[in-house]
Amino acid sequence: MNGLGMQGEQLFWMFRCTEKQYAQSFLETGNIKLNTPYEWIKLEESEGKGRGDLLEGVFAHIERFDFKSIELCVSQRSSICPSVSSNTLYFRSDKIFNLPCFCLYALSDKSFTRNYFEDSHSWANTFTVGEAYFKDFYDYESRDAINSLPDNKKPVLLVIRSPKKFFERMTEYLIGLGVCEDEIYIQKVNYIDKSKSFITKEAFPNELFLKDISFAHQSEIRVVINTMNQAALRRIRSNNNIINIGNLSDIAIVHDYYLNDMLIELRDNTLKYVLPVPVITYMDDFSHDELLSIIMDIEKTDYEFLENYEKEHILEHALKFLDHFEEQFGERISLSDEFYRQTSCKL
Repeated sequence: MNGLGMQGEQLFWMFRCTEKQYAQSFLETGNIKLNTPYEWIKLEESEGKGRGDLLEGVFAHIERFDFKSIELCVSQRSSICPSVSSNTLYFRSDKIFNLPCFCLYALSDKSFTRNYFEDSHSWANTFTVGEAYFKDFYDYESRDAINSLPDNKKPVLLVIRSPKKFFERMTEYLIGLGVCEDEIYIQKVNYIDKSKSFITKEAFPNELFLKDISFAHQSEIRVVINTMNQAALRRIRSNNNIINIGNLSDIAIVHDYYLNDMLIELRDNTLKYVLPVPVITYMDDFSHDELLSIIMDIEKTDYEFLENYEKEHILEHALKFLDHFEEQFGERISLSDEFYRQTSCKL
C-alpha cells in the first residue's frame, strides 16, 4: 500500500454522500462502487461540475505554443493523450482513464481551528463541512423535498468512524483478488490552480491526487488501484466495478442528509457535531450514565457572560434534570457552588 499520504495528520472520520440503499449495502456487505477518471470526466460533461471533473487525471497544463514545455511533457511519459481547450493543452497518460478509484471526504486533526464564540464567550476547536460540499452531490432545497422521495432513494451521509480499519479491510480484500499491496495507492488529494500552467513531477498515477482548487471544499482522500494483474482487473470490471469487502456496520453509521453546514467540535479527543435533523429524546429514555454525563456537561460549561434570561433558563432546566435523576435512580446530585454563582441572577 502506497501510504496514507497524511504527513503527520491524524485521520478521524471520512464521509461519503450517497443514496440510502447504497449506504445500507455498504454497512451490510461493504459494497463499494469504484469509479474511473473517464467516468468523472463524462459526468461533468453531462451533469456539470461537482461530482464530475473535466480535468481529472491531468498531469500538465501548457500554453499551446510553449514548445519547450511540450517537449518536456513528451519526454516524461511514454504514452500521453493531449486535449486542447482554447490556447491551452492538457496532458494525460492514456493509461489513466480506466484506473479504479474510490473517493471520500477526509476529516483530520489538521481540519480544526481554534475559534472564539461571542454567544457563549468561549473558545473551541471547530471545523465546518460547508453546505457547498453537500450540494455538489444532492442539491435539495428543503427537507420536505427529500422526504417526498422513496425511502431507498433518499440522500444520506455515510460516516466512517475508523478510517484505519476501513483501509485495512479494503486492502486485504484487494490483495485477495491478486492486487499487490504496493499497487494500492491511498493518499489525500492536493489542490492547485489548474487554470495556470503546471507540470507535475510526480510519477504515474499520482496525478490522480492532484485536483483543481475549486474542489478544495471536498477535502478528498482517494484509493487508486494501479495493478498489472489483468485477472484481478477483470474480476473487478466483471461486476461493474463493484466490490464487497465485508460487513462494515461496526465502523460506519448513516445520517440524514445535510441541507446546511455541518459544524463539528473537537473536545478532549471527542468529536461533537450538529445533526442534520434534531433528535428528541425524553428524559425517561436516558440511562443512568447518559443522564449523569449530561448533568456534568451542564455543570462544566462557562455561563459567566450570558444574559440573565439565559441563565434563568439554564438553572431551571438543570434543576429539572437533578430532580428527575433523583426520582429515577434514587440518587441526589449536588452541583458546584461555581455553577450556581454563574447562573444565579441578581435582579
